[in-house]
Amino acid sequence: AAFVRDERLDAAVVLTCVGSTGTTRLRPAGSREILVLEGKFEILSLTGTLGRHGHHLHLSVSDDACRVYGGHAVPGSTVRTTAEVAIGVLGGVSFRRFRDRRTGYDELSIEPHSAAAALCDDALPVAKRAKID
Repeated sequence: AAFVRDERLDAAVVLTCVGSTGTTRLRPAGSREILVLEGKFEILSLTGTLGRHGHHLHLSVSDDACRVYGGHAVPGSTVRTTAEVAIGVLGGVSFRRFRDRRTGYDELSIEPHSAAAALCDDALPVAKRAKID
């Protein structure tokens, strides 16, 4: 959240991620319970959308027996050795989130910037170490 705010990202996507976790916190599909995994896990994928108005991330990891766990990434996972995250910044649009009465979740809405705002928000590469929370 801090990275998105500091970089003023209105609309971005996770392109890829490799690395490892120690503590991994996931919400499995259809569940309100949080699955907490402790140990050494390889990050197989991280995918999702990022913006100033919220994010939606899914994470999959594998253990030392190659068992795979995945679900909605929730705050509290820790990087064990490294997490190399590539983020693609989308120009000309903003990601907004609005409560959907049907699902009960804040769902993604993609909205165009005004012409003036789009000129100021050209997509620039962002490369730095960041803690993803």
